[in-house]
Formats: sequence, C-alpha cells, structure tokens
Amino acid sequence: MKKIFQILIIVCGGLLMNSCYYDEFPEEIIVEVPDISDTVYFTADIQPIFALCTGCHTSSNTLNLTAGNSYSALVSKYVIAGDADTSILYNKLPGKNHPIQVPVSNEPSLDQLALLKAWINQGALNN
Repeated sequence: MKKIFQILIIVCGGLLMNSCYYDEFPEEIIVEVPDISDTVYFTADIQPIFALCTGCHTSSNTLNLTAGNSYSALVSKYVIAGDADTSILYNKLPGKNHPIQVPVSNEPSLDQLALLKAWINQGALNN
C-alpha cells in the first residue's frame, strides 16, 4: 500500500509540473492599411514618425533619420517604392523585426505603421 501511494504521488507530481508548461508564440502584427485616399506626405506625415528613431539613428549612425537626411538615406537602400511588403524599411520597423530591442515607447503605433505602408505603396515620394 505504501509503494502504491509513493507511485501515485510521483505520477501526480509529474502531471502537476508538466501541466503548467505552455509554448508562447509571439503575435505577428498584421497591419491593415486603412482606406487612405488622400496622398500621404513624407514631410508632414512620415518624417515625424522618425522622431521616435533619432535617439539611435543620427548622423553618427549608418542610417541617419534626422530631418533633411532621412529620405535620401531610406529610399536608396531600404524602400521599394510601390511595394511596402517587400521593403526592408517596413519589415524591420520596431514592433516587427527590428534587429535591436526597442522600448515600447519608441515603437510606431498601428496608425503610424499604416501611414508608412500607404506612403510606400503610393510610390514613396519626397513630397
């Protein structure tokens, strides 16, 4: 009887320890582009988003996102005009696949992500 009780305790303990385990997969952010029929302007709509990024991406960095420099730095290497889904810029934003962990306060909002996507899909104009 004592041996059965010991086996029962071991089995219950094993079940208890394994029942608390679960896999947690990170949620992929899917941004639906709202119906933006108006033109998205780089200077007025997009450049202010990069104010979140200028803590790291300044003139001392390889990617300078300060006002006046960001358009030429981004469009030549990181943006495929008309195709946001394959543009490096859109796919490497904080909150998506940014190579460095960025504080949540510096991540663009879903509305800002939608604006960036719309701007790239509209041709990534310097307007």
